[in-house]
Amino acid sequence: MEREKERITFEKLTNLFTLGTMHIKNEALYNKIEKFVNAYHPEREFPNGEKSWVFYFPCEDEEEGKEYLIPFFINKIRNGNFWVKIRDGGEFLIEKDGKEENKKEELLFSLINRAMEIQGSLTKEEIESKIVYRYGKIQRKYLCEPELTKEEGKKVLKDYERNRKTKRININLDIYLNVAAMVIRGIVNDPELESLKPKEVYDRSVDFRRVYPFNRLNEIKNLKEISGEQLLKSVKEDRKTACHTFEITSGVVLFPSKREFFVGLRELGAYMEYLKAIEILIKNKIPFSTDKKLLKDMINFATGEAIVEVMDIEIPKENYSKVIEWEELPVPKPKSKLEIRE
Repeated sequence: MEREKERITFEKLTNLFTLGTMHIKNEALYNKIEKFVNAYHPEREFPNGEKSWVFYFPCEDEEEGKEYLIPFFINKIRNGNFWVKIRDGGEFLIEKDGKEENKKEELLFSLINRAMEIQGSLTKEEIESKIVYRYGKIQRKYLCEPELTKEEGKKVLKDYERNRKTKRININLDIYLNVAAMVIRGIVNDPELESLKPKEVYDRSVDFRRVYPFNRLNEIKNLKEISGEQLLKSVKEDRKTACHTFEITSGVVLFPSKREFFVGLRELGAYMEYLKAIEILIKNKIPFSTDKKLLKDMINFATGEAIVEVMDIEIPKENYSKVIEWEELPVPKPKSKLEIRE
């Protein structure tokens, strides 16, 4: 017996949201999805036999009294099950064997029903005018004030290349802590750090998860005796144990080697701290290297030239129509009756 087709609203849609993929075993839902996708040409077909479709379902905003379209994606995977992803609304793995029922399964059934009703008649114009949760790409400078000018960005790159010619030094634990403290003070800008010894600055800033000798600094009488060779072993041990020995400030890492330092970035959100660390090392003529592509990417980000992804609900579309590139929205292609029978 055909189930009642209920209206889908944004309020009801919140009940579908899941963290991770939810497994649903329901033969009726599986058969409904199979009937639906078999009536349309897949958007993509893969060498392993998997297929994927892009569809839309109508969703009502009860407060505005308007109907919108939300994209969702169906993949038929190799074992025959269906993977359903509703944009901004959850992921589901639909298996055929089973009869379990719950509120999410009922709502999914209604969603598929509503999508089946409208899919064959959708036009590109209607999709474009009613779509929500659409992604677009835009230069960051149109969304916020850049932290660096283009000229400042070019200067950072030029200064970095010049600094690469700086004479290398023999690094030991004492030198590492002095350089780390210098960078930490410059990034954190806390007056209380100025009166502290380098190892005290390191202790205050760095996470407690450390490897030797950084977890026993107070026991070491002569820091200079810990050579670059030992520090290289510490780097390997740190990676092996997933510690945070060299993350001197949140997101910024400073690794030692025998004769120079290496600056890295663990979190995109710390991009300005990363660039500040590089500026400090250049200013003090400390020999170091960094990933050149990363440096260019973070400069592009800080100057606003980087391309970032946004969703239509995050920005007023009319304000950015000339500078944003919206993702392509495929129009579902129905099969002919002959194709469906085959």
